[in-house]
Amino acid sequence: MLSLPATGSVGGTEPVAPTPRDPVWLKRLAWGAVLGSAAALLFAGFLPYDTWERWVHAELGLKELLTVVYLLPACAVFAWLAWRGRKLTGLARGWFVLLAVGMLYFAGEEASWGQHVIGFEVPASIAANNLQGEFNLHNADAWYHDLLNEIPRTIAGLSCAVGAGVLPFFVVDKRKEAGASSSSWFWMIPTRTMVLPGWFGFGWNLPEKLLEDSFEDTRGWVDLALVSAADESKEYFIALAVLIYALSAWRRYRQFAAD
Repeated sequence: MLSLPATGSVGGTEPVAPTPRDPVWLKRLAWGAVLGSAAALLFAGFLPYDTWERWVHAELGLKELLTVVYLLPACAVFAWLAWRGRKLTGLARGWFVLLAVGMLYFAGEEASWGQHVIGFEVPASIAANNLQGEFNLHNADAWYHDLLNEIPRTIAGLSCAVGAGVLPFFVVDKRKEAGASSSSWFWMIPTRTMVLPGWFGFGWNLPEKLLEDSFEDTRGWVDLALVSAADESKEYFIALAVLIYALSAWRRYRQFAAD
């Protein structure tokens, strides 16, 4: 079992503040947002292909836009925790710096750094070396394509499964101990609120692996709901999980700082 060393006073005359916990509203929000999103994506598979392409799957479709909408406030929260989290350990603040930078990159790449929203013209030299003619790095037709696309996606998915879907159960008792919130790991390891979002972030595209040979490009319900856009849907759930993780850390830190 993972150890969460406490550095606060436990036994003397100095009182120990209660351990910060996720509020009930955040737990309900997490479950509602994940299950509601899953239901919406499955329902979207019944739409006519042109409607689905325009409103769900396109670069300016709801799924792509919401992915960025989730990531930007999460990035802001991580930056705030790194900057204003004076009661956090140096390791925890460094972790939030890393997350802020990573989520800014994630959001920027998803939006092609504003290309589709602003509508600027991609320089010919960049468009010619991009698999989709976009202003981003993860679709570059270059040796670093996997380094900036497949590897980060795999790491994010595994982090959802292990970090959010499994590790919270190993520290559930340790979180209740007095002084636990003085530990770096208390802030770095997600709470159990993250379990469902984590597993959706990891596993949404698994049916694609089983079904793509039979249903890809058929434009039926299985294709539109589970196959053709599975990777983009996975990124959507990862972004949603990141936002919930950020809200959890922010809300618990506000409790921690106030005590």
